[in-house]
Amino acid sequence: MHNFLRITPANYLYALALSLRQPVGVWKLEVPGWLGGRFARLRPYRLFTRDEWLLEIDRCFDAWKSAVLPGLLETQRCEARYRGRAIDLSTNLLQWLGSEFESLFLFVATVQRYHAAAGLPPVIVAPWIVRVMPANMLERLFPGVRFRHSPLHGLLDGLHERAITMAHVARTVLFALLACVMPRRQVGERQAVWLGVSAQEIPSGDRRLNFAWAAQYGLLAKDQVLFFPPCRIRGAQRDYLASEGIAWLEPHETFCALPLSARLRALGAAIASWIAGWFDGSPARSVHRPRYMARVPYWDELADTLKVRRYFTTTSYSWPEKPEVAALRSKGVRCVIWAYSANSLLFTTGSPSFRDLGVQRSIMLTDEFWVWNRAYARWLENRRASAALPVPAIRITGPLMCGDPRHMTLDSASARKLLGLPAQGACIGVFDVPHPNDRWRDAFGGGPGMFDLASYAAFYDGIRAVLDRVPGTFALIKLKRAFNDIWRDFPASLRELVDEASSYVTGGRIFVVDVNVDPYLPVAASDVVIGMTYTSPVLAARACGRPGYYFDSAARANFPSDPALRTITIQTVDELVNAVRGALSNTSATLEAGVETITPPLPAFPDSREAA
Repeated sequence: MHNFLRITPANYLYALALSLRQPVGVWKLEVPGWLGGRFARLRPYRLFTRDEWLLEIDRCFDAWKSAVLPGLLETQRCEARYRGRAIDLSTNLLQWLGSEFESLFLFVATVQRYHAAAGLPPVIVAPWIVRVMPANMLERLFPGVRFRHSPLHGLLDGLHERAITMAHVARTVLFALLACVMPRRQVGERQAVWLGVSAQEIPSGDRRLNFAWAAQYGLLAKDQVLFFPPCRIRGAQRDYLASEGIAWLEPHETFCALPLSARLRALGAAIASWIAGWFDGSPARSVHRPRYMARVPYWDELADTLKVRRYFTTTSYSWPEKPEVAALRSKGVRCVIWAYSANSLLFTTGSPSFRDLGVQRSIMLTDEFWVWNRAYARWLENRRASAALPVPAIRITGPLMCGDPRHMTLDSASARKLLGLPAQGACIGVFDVPHPNDRWRDAFGGGPGMFDLASYAAFYDGIRAVLDRVPGTFALIKLKRAFNDIWRDFPASLRELVDEASSYVTGGRIFVVDVNVDPYLPVAASDVVIGMTYTSPVLAARACGRPGYYFDSAARANFPSDPALRTITIQTVDELVNAVRGALSNTSATLEAGVETITPPLPAFPDSREAA
């Protein structure tokens, strides 16, 4: 059986022809599912336990740090020049190679597990990343695995990568041409630019998820920051943001902020780099430098035009980091990644040797990384893979979410009033972690999840028990995702519990807030917060002095990344009921010792606006 890490439109016919002669397996299928009927799907979430998968990721980090990265540092250089200035894009390239190596490592483990029962040596059709790895390194890292090196498949894989690069360049060309028929956007000088926005964070009114929180709530001056949403902003969202004085550039109008001469320079440099890539002998650099240069000239020109001094982005938008980070840092622009959650830390059930390492964020370009607590800072420090590369300054800021952090200073009564909740009774804030379905894992190549539907249902069974056994309480439920999310599954018991006809809802014992509400408000409204492991609102509650606990209904979070997380984790319904009773009567002090590393500080609230 021949195994493909991924089947794409470029190598599909090759894989199909191969499948006519022998079985073909694939992990990541990047063509419509109905085209993959002849291929066996390799699904690691059915082959590994969660513990086994996380330990493989730990092993992958060891191989990356000790063997792969040192070799790539010597052989994979990527530099560009723009307007007479050298820009080192090597770290961007190494991050991409690291991501591909991690995929290869986990893919090999999956293939070996899949073939173990048959007793046959696995054969892997060499993916693109193998081009930059010496044969002796492959043999050392993956003994007993045979890689099939096909010149035709290598050509097709290369064309796939070049097609992606061409799409990046085409996007730049399109936006530059659109700017020729659109009016110039005069946004003035802007000290800060802000990326990493998701569509869900675009508000249409007050007390909603809000990507512009830093400007709207006084941490940055509104007239000094420019936001870059990922899509068009229309209707009520556009009206609301305009009324609040928020400035943004939508994707199609990005070049409209540049003068004509800057547009032409950026466009010319992008096209010239793409042409030069066809004559570059380096497999990695030939496709990635043109890809990076589709963005770098634009951001270089924008920084000069707007006099930019700060570049902000989020954790979800920064692995691998965007190439403009290298360009802007070379101009003296300070780049910042901010963590909008604290849930990167993981756990195992029966593996105390788990170290919570990984290739992700093992090398970084950014100047600063803002995190919630000391545990997150230590998590980043432990992942450092090379002393030869710079590391960002890690700043512990406390909770940072897409909402108004000043809500954390509200008392429960004031926050309840803003949410339309009853003033009487003890409010139990409930925050879950959505369950990715098999469709998501098949689409994105995911491994085993932290939870299954049974443990998800058991979590809410525990909440139901608290309501039944602790009189005078009601639950404020903030779902992480809406029920219509195509990538998530929800237990039937949860749907019944929060249904409008449920006796808990009609009896005023359960209130469900919108998934897009300002996340600080449900925390502030609660007298005690209960969350699935390790959702961030539990720690946000502790930052503002409220009791917060994790309810691990399946008793899985036994060996967390930071031991302090185990201290505030409850695993039985009786313990949960007692913890809520103790929190409401202020007798739960025994659960509070030794949690300094995970308790975030309360964020600072400046009286005057100042550039971060």
